[in-house]
Amino acid sequence: MEKMIEIAHFQQVEEAELLVGLLKSEGIDSYVRNEVSSRVLPNIIVARVELLESDVPRALEIMNDCGFAQFAEEDNAETAGEPSGLARYIPVLRHFSFEKQLVILLVLTGGFLAILVYLVSYLSSKTI
Repeated sequence: MEKMIEIAHFQQVEEAELLVGLLKSEGIDSYVRNEVSSRVLPNIIVARVELLESDVPRALEIMNDCGFAQFAEEDNAETAGEPSGLARYIPVLRHFSFEKQLVILLVLTGGFLAILVYLVSYLSSKTI
């Protein structure tokens, strides 16, 4: 199975979609990773354009010809599935996508707050 490679990232989803459309018009399948989360949290989460590793050379050539040259020089492209940010330090989370990591952390935080509220209400009822 071939790896997916990130070839570009953008703060605005629309820019990533423009590149995906350009690549698709040239016969290269690609997609925008983090599309929804980057719309919800712009300037925090970037939209990443990813495609099959075998399509990278042709895609970089097309990008260079169309003015996306600044990304063609990125040699350390992140593969889909590699941990990013602080998630690489949390072994349980590193195998999930960013969206799933976010949901897991929100559920854990909500559970912790629910337990905290319960304990505070329990202790306050005992002292009165």
